[in-house]
Amino acid sequence: HAPYTCDDDFLRAAAGYARDLGTGIHIHASEEMGQTRASLEKRGITPIQVLQETGILECPTIIAHGCGILDQDIEILRQARQVGVAHAPKTYLKLGMGLTPIAALRQADIPVGLATDGAVSNNTLDILESMRLMAMLQKHEARDPEVMTIGEILEIALSGSAAVVGLQDKIGRLAPGFLADIILVDMEGAHMQPLHSITASLVYNVRAGDVQTVLVNGRVLMRDRQLLTLDKPAIIHNVRERMQRLAQRVPGRTIQVYNP
Repeated sequence: HAPYTCDDDFLRAAAGYARDLGTGIHIHASEEMGQTRASLEKRGITPIQVLQETGILECPTIIAHGCGILDQDIEILRQARQVGVAHAPKTYLKLGMGLTPIAALRQADIPVGLATDGAVSNNTLDILESMRLMAMLQKHEARDPEVMTIGEILEIALSGSAAVVGLQDKIGRLAPGFLADIILVDMEGAHMQPLHSITASLVYNVRAGDVQTVLVNGRVLMRDRQLLTLDKPAIIHNVRERMQRLAQRVPGRTIQVYNP
């Protein structure tokens, strides 16, 4: 999960296995400033420095959140070259975590992509909502409405997110040679009118319910709001049946305590 739930030997072992398997690592680090301060007090180094010292950053790495990333960490991440940051703004609002330093990361050519985080801290798992919140929070933080243009927002949502997962040459663009991952959006809703700008409306107006058809690698997963590969009523029924067991807490066995 994070440097504070795994000791250094565990992290080194994870990095070693990732190299042997030719795969990457997903880990929470410097999730918020309190974790960074706790690491500095206990160890004298930041969580990002822990990842550097244990070899995690020698592998392709997705860092979740990074709201506690310091200026000194950004140079470390830049030099790592295979690192991206997953940004989940709704979680930060709900948990009062602060914000990822998106502008500084992107200025250092460190990919930033959109995320929802889990259902507990996001609830809707709506990536369009995450995109909208990201844009407005960055403007609010800077006290500048011109911060983060429409083009930059869409770049983070599409090619930036692809780069974070190391697939920038396969997804994130509608272009020859890229996988056919496409959504068709209904722009006729009353909340979209008048349609002055398609791109601006994609960022600030579109709702999840406006997505009519979804294709992934050319395969149609939803057509005209009808799911073709999932049985939604059956899934909901199964979850409800299993909730009592899923909600059980067995300390020391299946539940980790977040205590940086």
